[in-house]
Amino acid sequence: MTQTEEKVGHWHIGSNVPGYLPESDVFCFDGTEFQAANYVWEDANDALENEFEVHECDDPDCSPENPTCKDIPYLVGNEGDLEISLENRHPNDLGVVFWAMETERTEDCEKETE
Repeated sequence: MTQTEEKVGHWHIGSNVPGYLPESDVFCFDGTEFQAANYVWEDANDALENEFEVHECDDPDCSPENPTCKDIPYLVGNEGDLEISLENRHPNDLGVVFWAMETERTEDCEKETE
């Protein structure tokens, strides 16, 4: 099945710390699995960029391409995945999981489209 032939479903997109409810509302949309995976990838990459902005490191050469310190954030997952984790390598940091789930339309989703 090609990208243009994919079936359209109803998707919920969100993120949360493992074991906790999402800190923000879940985003609802009708689209394909490919589109849902793109939302997950974009959200995870935006969060990673935000982490780099506040990343404190004494090494000016430390970067995602050249991780010279033990605390550099990183993503676990690939473009096209429906679940990607942002990890920080801090011992007490649980990270954040970005996810997409195909599901039935809920009352909250109906309110978003009105």
